[in-house]
Amino acid sequence: MAVREKGSVKAVCKLGWYGDKCTKSCSNCFNGSCEQASGHCERGCKPGYHGAKCDKLCNTHCRDSVCNQTSGLCSDCLRTHVMDSTGSPECTDGCVDGKKGSYCQKQCPDHCYNCTDDSCIVCEESFHGDDCRKICPAKCEHGCQKDTGLCTSCQVGFYGPLCQSSCGYRCKAFDSGDQFCNFSDGACFNGCSDTVYGSSCDQNCSNTCRDQTCNDKDGTCTNGCVDGWKGRNAKLHVQLIASHVRNHLH
Repeated sequence: MAVREKGSVKAVCKLGWYGDKCTKSCSNCFNGSCEQASGHCERGCKPGYHGAKCDKLCNTHCRDSVCNQTSGLCSDCLRTHVMDSTGSPECTDGCVDGKKGSYCQKQCPDHCYNCTDDSCIVCEESFHGDDCRKICPAKCEHGCQKDTGLCTSCQVGFYGPLCQSSCGYRCKAFDSGDQFCNFSDGACFNGCSDTVYGSSCDQNCSNTCRDQTCNDKDGTCTNGCVDGWKGRNAKLHVQLIASHVRNHLH
């Protein structure tokens, strides 16, 4: 449909459209009705929108998604929110993870799982620091302490505050093949491998133990000594003992 206006022909737009060529949508207006030239919604907005052209979203805390067309303030709040003195909804139960502000409309910084307006409270796993931008050590299990960056536990096979030390060959593996050691001091949970002993499995069995195998607590040779040696730790040479005895007798 077209109408003549001062010698020119001007189109009349279908409901929900406006502009010289009726190519602009005003579908957020109440019943899709808007002023043809400007697109202003003269009869108000449909629920969830506000603004002259109803192109702005109402706060998600507004009851039934209804807010004032001009100011955007909620007509009423959801039950978990209250109106402040300006008529805006404040969050009484805090924000969902990743949001901040009195109205929970602001985004927390990257890698910040929970925050206030001033700082990050909890970092996403694998990050730490005041602004959660520092990366935790690679072998930390389930992230690290926010303030210090120290690991609270390590991946299998590693220990120490930064999980940089390896349990290594020292620890006897479980049936699964994994080598577990104490997070703090590296003590092996399943005892030592056959060729080392001690509380930290860091002492080598004597090479005069048969197969260089010894008790993982005290280092005594579990398979006996190689030929020519004796003693709990196979440290006494048989020939030297015999020579010492002969000298003593003479």
